[in-house]
Amino acid sequence: GTTARAVSLGSALTADSHRGLTGVYNPAGTAFLEQRHSTAGHQILSLDRQLSCVGFTMKLPPTAGIGIAWIHAGVNHIEERNSLGEYSGRLSIGENAFVMSFSQNIKGIFAFGLNVKIMTHALPIYGENLKGTAVGVDLGFVYKMNDFVKIGGVVQNLNAKYKWKTNSIFEETGTIYYEDFPVIYKAGIKTRFEKFQIMCDAEFLTDNSFILGKRLNGGIEYFLNENVKLRSGFGEERFGIGFGYN
Repeated sequence: GTTARAVSLGSALTADSHRGLTGVYNPAGTAFLEQRHSTAGHQILSLDRQLSCVGFTMKLPPTAGIGIAWIHAGVNHIEERNSLGEYSGRLSIGENAFVMSFSQNIKGIFAFGLNVKIMTHALPIYGENLKGTAVGVDLGFVYKMNDFVKIGGVVQNLNAKYKWKTNSIFEETGTIYYEDFPVIYKAGIKTRFEKFQIMCDAEFLTDNSFILGKRLNGGIEYFLNENVKLRSGFGEERFGIGFGYN
């Protein structure tokens, strides 16, 4: 999960308009936003890992929506040692995703959208920074059945693969190597009632023609009053709870 709300709802946001990071989960969701939204977050994780995000979305009159987002994941304080096991310093690695979203709303009930994603990965090796780059596409839709039910679907990481060039590090054996991203298919539903809303996602990770894994994510958001929301969910094999205050 990229934000506190996403973690506490099991990241089951395929059919939800997720404020400043809507496009990350489903680009079509930006077409249903009425105001400008922005978000920023930083998570300090175990094993010296960290996850940061910044996002902005807005309505593009009369019927479209756009968004941009940056997500960074990294690991710090990795011990560097030579072939004899002698300590020689500390290393850090980092991975970034820059996401640009566009969506179009049709008659206020159906929207389709597109993400263009640029990914970079920096890997320190032998005193050099080996850099991988990738460009991928996400396609999604959201259908508003009525005032209480939305369904959505998204395909992520189309044509995305890291391109590594190792010639500068390994002069004789260096080559160009491609590392494919898994293509992810998601289908979700969101139902809203007077005091709470429920979100569910089915997620399939594939390697072109093979299914690598599947998950069922879900979350519930309860409106305690006009200002406080309580949340709980299960996603990516983890249970989360949280709250939000306006």
